[in-house]
Amino acid sequence: LSLVRSDSYSFSEKVSTNDSLLLSVGSRLYRDLNMITDIIYTRSNSFVSETASSTQQINGTLDALFTRKVSGTLTYHFSRTVSDDTPSDSKEGSAFITYRPGKLLNITGNFRITDSDGETSTSEGVLLDWLPLPAIRLNVNYQHSDTAPGPIRGDTINSYVIWYMTK
Repeated sequence: LSLVRSDSYSFSEKVSTNDSLLLSVGSRLYRDLNMITDIIYTRSNSFVSETASSTQQINGTLDALFTRKVSGTLTYHFSRTVSDDTPSDSKEGSAFITYRPGKLLNITGNFRITDSDGETSTSEGVLLDWLPLPAIRLNVNYQHSDTAPGPIRGDTINSYVIWYMTK
């Protein structure tokens, strides 16, 4: 349980104050199933624009080890911000499944859905991470995304090579 207060100043003038209350709970549900849940309340005051807002959030992560080679992670996020009596809601959930056929190769599939005030977007993809030699790591990531209303679609491919230099 944490209580945080932060004040922001511009020279000697107070610009804003943020008060946050955070409750974080970690639990082991079963032998290979762990969960972390964060509940956050934040109150913000801006003295320059004379506005106040409050945010309530629930964030969570659920990690599971299905077999020695297959693991998964689910994450979720719910948030409501009220500023000048106008609410704004956002929700997000994602799932990651990782298959590790050997010590040197990881294949991860992912899916994410986000809803922010009625605008929904989804993305899915696959990540390949390979360690062909102890000093070289190769990574390739492909993501596909859809956003509604629109629709807006996108495809992204990223890759990198790391060479670990040692003596």
